[in-house]
Amino acid sequence: MDDKHLLNLAKEISEIINRNRVYNANIITELHANENAHSRILRMFLQYDDGTKNYPVLKRFLEIPKIKNVLSSSVVFKSPYFANEQERIDVLIEEPRSFAVIVENKIKGATDQERQLERYIKSVNAHGVPYDNIYAIYLTDSGDKEVSDLSFTDVAKECLGYKDENDMGRFVPMNYRYDILPWLEKEVLPNCIEKEELLISALKQYIDYLKCMFGIIENEEQKILIMEKLKKEIGISGNDLESVEKCFKTIEELDCLKQKVTDIKEDLARNCFDENIKKPFDDFLKKQNATSGSDYELVVSFESFNRFDIVVRSKNWEKYNFLVQEYGGMYYGLVNIDKSNPYKVKEGSFNGYDKNNAWWSARKCFRLAELCELDFWKLVQKRAFVSHLEEMFKEVLKNIEMQ
Repeated sequence: MDDKHLLNLAKEISEIINRNRVYNANIITELHANENAHSRILRMFLQYDDGTKNYPVLKRFLEIPKIKNVLSSSVVFKSPYFANEQERIDVLIEEPRSFAVIVENKIKGATDQERQLERYIKSVNAHGVPYDNIYAIYLTDSGDKEVSDLSFTDVAKECLGYKDENDMGRFVPMNYRYDILPWLEKEVLPNCIEKEELLISALKQYIDYLKCMFGIIENEEQKILIMEKLKKEIGISGNDLESVEKCFKTIEELDCLKQKVTDIKEDLARNCFDENIKKPFDDFLKKQNATSGSDYELVVSFESFNRFDIVVRSKNWEKYNFLVQEYGGMYYGLVNIDKSNPYKVKEGSFNGYDKNNAWWSARKCFRLAELCELDFWKLVQKRAFVSHLEEMFKEVLKNIEMQ
């Protein structure tokens, strides 16, 4: 099928689903959960304790075949420590100085960062956990995204005992579609004790959210209608190998179309970013330079639709830069140029800012809308984001003057 035919077919299927849709009152959907929200939700389920310190959800998690097959029999979590965003690790499960499981969550398709897994592994090792007892789970949407060598370096592979795709050591690729969702629905939810009404409600909401995300249809009549429609369009009339081949070919065509549309989306977002953030904010800084004799320089990094950094440098700032960055929320403030030699802000300045982060000297969280959602880019196009950016920069400058 050509691209136009595929697009028309997708629209028809979407119309069938919408005609049969029941009211979906899903709180998670309304909150526009991003990558870090999913990490917090996963951590919340894993750390559930029924009062006996047995951590039943964590135990069932470790029983997922992909994990169990690589987990040493000596790994026992008796008093586990759970964390989100500690040293930028999405989810950390650690038995202090004994064992650790690192979960790198890519559910929203976030790009791999340079030496990302290597840094996380070394951070956990610095806690006193031997490399041989560190496990890393690379968690994606549906398993179609592979970890890059940029993040999973040779050093990281050596630390985890990774040799090749047939012997991955303690590196575990997993995904929400075929690992987490079935585990939650078939292993966790049915085994919840009746009194845990809120936990059961949260699990049902999250399972429903994931099913909607992956287009999993519960209505049997609707499912049959869609299946018949697809079979007719693909040209499937039997159960022979030729029909299977047609399915493979259609999937390849859909993947190709999806990538084309994704590329267009990224290009449009980049253009919107350049036109409505980079250019006007650069003009704002130039005016600041002209009126105050400063030398502010703008440096931006646009990686994708849901990942970019905005940095302002100055020769007068020897230890820090101004930074706006998305990481479990949008943050702004002063970031250290040299992490090993961090800048300490003075008392009386940057009140209301977080000053205890190893990477930031002072940071504050804000959110106009979720970065990966369309609402955010509507604000960008209206120049609402860059106006807020200018105000944040002025606020940071006032605090710098107090130094």
